[in-house]
Amino acid sequence: MDHSMEKVLGEQLLKVVTVTEEEVDRQIEKYDNLDENDLEAIRRKRLQELKKRQLQKQATTNERCKIVDKHLRKIAPKYLETRFIFANAEKFPFLTTRLKIRVIPTIIVIIDAKTVDYIRGFDDLGGNDEFRTETLEWRLSWSKVIEYNGPSYLRDSGMVVTKVTKGVKKKVRRNVDDDDDEW
Repeated sequence: MDHSMEKVLGEQLLKVVTVTEEEVDRQIEKYDNLDENDLEAIRRKRLQELKKRQLQKQATTNERCKIVDKHLRKIAPKYLETRFIFANAEKFPFLTTRLKIRVIPTIIVIIDAKTVDYIRGFDDLGGNDEFRTETLEWRLSWSKVIEYNGPSYLRDSGMVVTKVTKGVKKKVRRNVDDDDDEW
């Protein structure tokens, strides 16, 4: 680049930075001059936005929970040896934290007082809201909580199933005979 081009580019860049800085200064001055009524209006507007967002999230969550609830209500009478318990995660924050529920809906498979599997959301059930009850039965049988001998198309569907595995803590102990100075 020749010297004149660099000079023109530098002047243009300086103009852009100056305009941006003036706009930022105007915004700062505007916020500095807010009175108590203006601040209260901003707070109310922000609170309404947050409430609206929460209602939208809750509506989506409740809809998906209703879908899982519908399927589990069909499955439960078939498998009397299995206990199905429904809990509202919002009303039991202790359980939500203790059982590591991060996604709603979450189906937790517990066998002999040990958590053996999680079905979080609909990823393991085909990835959409229109999964079949048989798909959920197959997924629960994969966790060995029920005995399901349903259609073979589920076995060969190619669905990826995530499994909870707990790492085994290993202890490394030094042998008394080990010396660091030996090569």
